[in-house]
Amino acid sequence: MKEAAAIGGEDPAGWRTVNREVYYEALADRWVVRFEIVKYDGERVTLNERPTTLLSLANAVLDTLIQTLPNMLAELVDADHVAEFKDYAERLLALTAGENTDAPSELAPLPAPVPA
Repeated sequence: MKEAAAIGGEDPAGWRTVNREVYYEALADRWVVRFEIVKYDGERVTLNERPTTLLSLANAVLDTLIQTLPNMLAELVDADHVAEFKDYAERLLALTAGENTDAPSELAPLPAPVPA
């Protein structure tokens, strides 16, 4: 019942939150990002990937939006979400360029993790 109330009109197959964990695999000598998507219907999709691979996935999502909906994006995508995405992209570019990252991030955090 609580879950039904939490959905509040959302698509039950839609994503609800993201759980993230980053760790170093010493034997494989690589960093891994465990990225779990929790959907409203309770299904969980987990990816254990290298950071570059997750960035490739993000590129594929963007490419899909750009290639399939180019004339409708302005109507379909909330401008505030686009501005937030731009902020994250600029932060990523600064970090990969080695710019000073000592300042705390002012970007909004993702929703709180959902317990396993």
